[in-house]
Amino acid sequence: MVKIMVGLKRHPNISIEQFRNAWRAHGELVKQHPLTRKYLKKYVQNYTSAEEYAKGEPVFDGIVEEWFESAESYLEFSTHPEYLGNLRSKIGQFTDTTRRTRLHIDEQ
Repeated sequence: MVKIMVGLKRHPNISIEQFRNAWRAHGELVKQHPLTRKYLKKYVQNYTSAEEYAKGEPVFDGIVEEWFESAESYLEFSTHPEYLGNLRSKIGQFTDTTRRTRLHIDEQ
């Protein structure tokens, strides 16, 4: 199993609440899309806690987990034109894409 974890920072022109609402709606699109039903085994959105905001501006406003059966299935998914055009392209509407960090995790 391969897990991709992506740290997301909201677009500087939107509030935390707007970011969460847009990301939640995007998550529903991801979960319902036929391509993700084929490749994605698990999808989890993790929101930064209020305690972190109380300390100051956090590095990320959320972290998404995307689980795939194999590195090959992740590669097929992440390079698919449907993913690039209809799923990934929408992320820039509510995130600062210059501050996104992607980690490939091997689940042990």
